[in-house]
Amino acid sequence: MSVRKSKFNIGGILRTNTVRPYKKITVLQLPKTNYRKEEKHSMEITIQQTEKLLKGTQPFSELGFSLMLTRLRTQYAKNPSQPLLQSCMGEINAFLKKFSAIMNTDYAIITKM
Repeated sequence: MSVRKSKFNIGGILRTNTVRPYKKITVLQLPKTNYRKEEKHSMEITIQQTEKLLKGTQPFSELGFSLMLTRLRTQYAKNPSQPLLQSCMGEINAFLKKFSAIMNTDYAIITKM
């Protein structure tokens, strides 16, 4: 480690400072692993569970899921057809797949229906 001296003028007085080079900092790197919990089962619902969800009034803890169900319930109330029911099932399954990390409690309620 080398030390160098620098001179500078403060208020008419010549000062000498010792300047030391910065020490090298070692950055610890975490291993590249996936820390997400992997689900052992896929969260998917059947057509019967979808129909029970759309006809029921069960409250759920996740706001986004409740809002989506409210929208789907109004659509299904206007047109209770089989193609719309399948479309709703696909949308609910996509939501469950995307947000599986936070939907565990609500999925447990759905499977008990």
